[in-house]
Amino acid sequence: MFVPGLTIAGGVHNVVYVVTENDTLYALDATTGAILLTRNFGPPVPQSLLPGQCNNNSGNVGINSTPVIDPASSTMYVMVYSYENGAPIFRLHGLDLSTLSDKVPPAVVSGSGKLSNGKTFNFNPSVSRQRAGLLRAANGNIYAGFASFCDNSNLSRGWLLGWQPGSGKLTSLPANHLDDQEANSTDGFFLSSIWMSGYGVAADSSSNVYFTTGNSDYSGTSYNTHIICLRASSRCHPT
Repeated sequence: MFVPGLTIAGGVHNVVYVVTENDTLYALDATTGAILLTRNFGPPVPQSLLPGQCNNNSGNVGINSTPVIDPASSTMYVMVYSYENGAPIFRLHGLDLSTLSDKVPPAVVSGSGKLSNGKTFNFNPSVSRQRAGLLRAANGNIYAGFASFCDNSNLSRGWLLGWQPGSGKLTSLPANHLDDQEANSTDGFFLSSIWMSGYGVAADSSSNVYFTTGNSDYSGTSYNTHIICLRASSRCHPT
C-alpha cells in the first residue's frame, strides 16, 4: 500500500506499507527503501498448529491479507493472526498511519450463525484463514472474508464479518454471514470459503458487499460459487 506526502518519522515521505506472516508491519520510504517505522504484533501461529499441519504456508501464519486504508482519517485497518495463551486468535486493528499505534482498541474476531436445523455454528479461529483483502465500504464499515487451511476436514464454512468504526471502538456488525448454513451433507462439503484469489471483497456505492465462494462440492450437493450482498444491518438473498 502506498501513501504519498505523509508526515512520519520526523519528515514528509512517500510511504509504502508492507505486512508479513511474522506479524510485522513496516513503513518504508518509497524512494530510498529506508525503514521509517516498524511494529510487531506478537507471535504468529506456527504451521504445526494448523489443521493437518497445512504446509501451503510459510512456517508461520500471521498477517495474511492485504490491509485497507481510510485516507480521510489516516487509519489503516489490519487483520492480525497471532498465537496467544495457547490458542490462535484474530484481531482487527485500526492504526494511525504516522505512528502505527492503535487508534482504538483492537477487536477480537468472533461470530455465530444459524444452521438449517436451528443449531448455532460458531466462528473458530483455529480453522479459519483470512486471506482475502480487507474492504472499507462507502459507509465506513470494515469487512473481512474468511477461508480455510488446506481444505482439511471441512471444519470451516466460510464467513464474511464486519465492523463499524466509531465512538472510540470497533463494533461488530449484527449481520455476520455464515456462508454454508446446511446442517448435513452426503459427502461432507461445507467449506464455501472466501478466497477471492487474495483480492478483497467488493462493495457498491450503496455499501452492498459482493463476494464469491470456493471449495464447493463438484457433485452439486453443497453450495456452488455464489454472490451475497450484505448491508450494515440487513442481508440480501444469495443468487
